[in-house]
Amino acid sequence: MRLEAFDALETHFGETRQEPAGADEARDRLPRLLGFSNVTFFEDHPNKVKSAGQDSIRGYVLSDGIDANGRVIGFAYRGDPAEPDGTDVFLDETRVDRSAHATLPHRGPRPTLRATRPCPPRSAPT
Repeated sequence: MRLEAFDALETHFGETRQEPAGADEARDRLPRLLGFSNVTFFEDHPNKVKSAGQDSIRGYVLSDGIDANGRVIGFAYRGDPAEPDGTDVFLDETRVDRSAHATLPHRGPRPTLRATRPCPPRSAPT
């Protein structure tokens, strides 16, 4: 999955990585925002989860498309959605602010303001 509206710092380009500390912090923070704890990564594959304190967490994704590599582009949420699966929803600012990655711009990924975003860009992440 790719997070909508974010151009994440790369974590897999070896010597050419952008701000490795911020990228790794964002990699570690997103699972916590979704409710996972004690997440560890493989030493030889530092972006692949080795284990976590939970096998699964309830959550959902709001998306309206995929990228050229077949990855869903959307907003990730913890818990159960208010609407039944498959319901058309309007993604307003309140719903964006409830997404797990709404707090990530403080470190790590940077917002990418694209014309394809499903809601108007704001001047600063909250």
